[in-house]
Amino acid sequence: MVNEVPTLAGHFGFTVDDLETNRRGELTEAQSVHLQQAIKVSLASILVPWLILFGAVMAVVPNSFEVVRLHVSVFFVFLSLLFLSYSGYVIIRYRKDLQAIKRRKIKAIEGIASITSVRSTNIGNRIFYLLIEEKRFVILEEESRLISRGRRYRVYYSDLMWSSRLMSLEQVEP
Repeated sequence: MVNEVPTLAGHFGFTVDDLETNRRGELTEAQSVHLQQAIKVSLASILVPWLILFGAVMAVVPNSFEVVRLHVSVFFVFLSLLFLSYSGYVIIRYRKDLQAIKRRKIKAIEGIASITSVRSTNIGNRIFYLLIEEKRFVILEEESRLISRGRRYRVYYSDLMWSSRLMSLEQVEP
């Protein structure tokens, strides 16, 4: 559906040139930069709260438990190992994602589209998902209205941290 591509591109944030490059299995330079920024934001949003919590506990706990130093020491060791292990895991994932983006490879999946939504307990809004085969992609409500349910789409995406990021899509003939 060639005439539909500009409409989808405008709403989903990709260009016709992006789509052409994605069809060859590659990311464009602009998409690569966008993904690198998204990963850095994701990394910061994961590690900063842990760092704040760790710092707060380390500041409060030593002054509160002077009588039971052994238990406090065990607690500090456990908390430190937990923090370091989790941080190490996140940083390793971050580096792998950056390496994959620098290779500029992209994945594609094709299948019948369906849309689902769930109410977010955090923000009170609905979160919309585009489902293609076994993959789900977070989309905006306005974008969900552009998808013809039950029609076949090809989605080009990149796997980041714990989610798949939709880079471009097109409706295809069965």
